[in-house]
Amino acid sequence: MEKGISSLRTQEMRAKMAEEQDPNHKLPPEQEKALDYALEQMERIKREVQSVGGDEQDWSWLDFGKDYVPHDYQFDSPDFFDFLKKRKYATYHDAQMDGYVPRTKDFFLLTGHFVQRMGVLKANQEMIARLKRGKTNEGAPLAMKDSRSGYKPVGLRDFKVVRPDRLAKLRADGSLQRCLDAGTIFEAQSGAYVELIEVYAHPDIAAHLKKAIADTYSTIMAEWKRDARKPSAVRRALNFLSSKGGRGRAPMTE
Repeated sequence: MEKGISSLRTQEMRAKMAEEQDPNHKLPPEQEKALDYALEQMERIKREVQSVGGDEQDWSWLDFGKDYVPHDYQFDSPDFFDFLKKRKYATYHDAQMDGYVPRTKDFFLLTGHFVQRMGVLKANQEMIARLKRGKTNEGAPLAMKDSRSGYKPVGLRDFKVVRPDRLAKLRADGSLQRCLDAGTIFEAQSGAYVELIEVYAHPDIAAHLKKAIADTYSTIMAEWKRDARKPSAVRRALNFLSSKGGRGRAPMTE
């Protein structure tokens, strides 16, 4: 009898695993609601980031597509904004077929951390805009896009879409792959290629600014490592939203 029950459980587990790996598997209602909320927040943040950069900056590449959910490995990189890159695998089904075993597929946890990091992206762009406008008492700019006069990198980066004509040249001379390998250009989920432009701060503020930014990144990355083992506030917030239909004001974790 016990053997029969064990066999039945094994069959059920296999059936559930096969269903979850199916790329056409429909999300449960509570996940659909949470996904609606996450997508709304992504669109809100994208609009706010666009308003920070103004018309001179193109954020159309920040489009993750319908029903997008990040994968766990996108949060594991030492590069905080690695999650903006195109996923290595289109679906978890593809990942598992390639032998990758995810540490977590917790929908609420993944979308919660995604929205949190999008909030950091927005905050960084606001900081860059303020630095570009700011001046020291002597009239020197607080930030520049090169290291002349002792300006220092502090962990802030601008994002610039690589235009088709330049992209064609990079492909033609073989330098696109070198830029991708060096991390100065990445392919976004939308398919656009985006250049990372280092922002350099005035030496009088660089050390303090670099520490503050690094502390923000390390705190959130440490939270991710803890939550991947034992989900905490991020998941509870998304669970709360799904229970309320995913609409209205929500507790934020930015």
